[in-house]
Amino acid sequence: MRFFRKLGLALAALAVPAAAQAPSELRPKLPLGPTKQVSAPATVPTVNASPASLTKADVDAWLDGFMPYAMASGDLPGAVVVVVKDGHVLTERGFGFADRKARKPVDPARTLFRPGSISKLFTWTAVMQQVQAGKIDLDADVNTYLDFKIPPAFGKPITMRNLMTHTAGFEETVKYLITANPKLLKPLDQVLKRWVPDRIYAPGAMPAYSNYGASLAGYIVERVSGEKFEDYIQRHIMAPLGMNHSSFAQPLPANQPRHARTAATTREPAVPAPGQARCYINCLASSQAVASIADCKARAVLVGSAWKDWRLRKLSLSSARTRTASSSVFSMHP
Repeated sequence: MRFFRKLGLALAALAVPAAAQAPSELRPKLPLGPTKQVSAPATVPTVNASPASLTKADVDAWLDGFMPYAMASGDLPGAVVVVVKDGHVLTERGFGFADRKARKPVDPARTLFRPGSISKLFTWTAVMQQVQAGKIDLDADVNTYLDFKIPPAFGKPITMRNLMTHTAGFEETVKYLITANPKLLKPLDQVLKRWVPDRIYAPGAMPAYSNYGASLAGYIVERVSGEKFEDYIQRHIMAPLGMNHSSFAQPLPANQPRHARTAATTREPAVPAPGQARCYINCLASSQAVASIADCKARAVLVGSAWKDWRLRKLSLSSARTRTASSSVFSMHP
């Protein structure tokens, strides 16, 4: 018992120095006297929000990096690029070979390429020229202008407006569209008359892309103008626009550039002779154009905002007609 009493006194004595060392307050006292004022951070300068300007140097640098890769990936011997900005050509470039065997490089001014269905822009422009001339009514039955009949279906006639908006309702097929043998080329009227696609939608009810419908529109231009379609396009659109290295004719006319040839892939031989094509288009009003990139600069007025007044005068089109041609007439949404 005496032992425990002495142990308790010893522990109490040890606790006194420890308590003396403990802080009297857990929170530190604030320093006395005036505090130093901290200045606000300097204003961060604002970044100029105006969009960067696209320059030729920027585009060319990007093309130099991208095109060799794209051509190798796609197994392409030659390609051409034109960039139009604000109605002016920013850059035009040729890549690879126009004639791979002869190692002749692509010339953006003279080497011809097929723009495919961009050819339809010429067809629609020709149609609107004839609308302005009072020879075509956009909402009349197309049978009014034909020397054969599109069979009736769905109780509604097909109109030119339907053809231009791909709402005629034709089934689409590439039958008879492309041939590798120039001897199998047929005049436009024979191509259209020998086979009419089935109509699977009522006119105006559903958009369904139709090369036949575009060629039918081209044939109507031929009928009402009295000129072969390819001749009409040459005289009334390409020539006024200065498109001297473009044509709808098959084979190419003799006055076209002689080195206008390019292989389809790097493994295929070059086209055997200048002026010949690897394939021919029977529905020529839908896809048959061939053009150089220099001519594409002129063709740029057919799309977008570059409809300049002097171009319209050369094409004998009013601004009202171009607004009609570019207005939306069909939508899948209410």
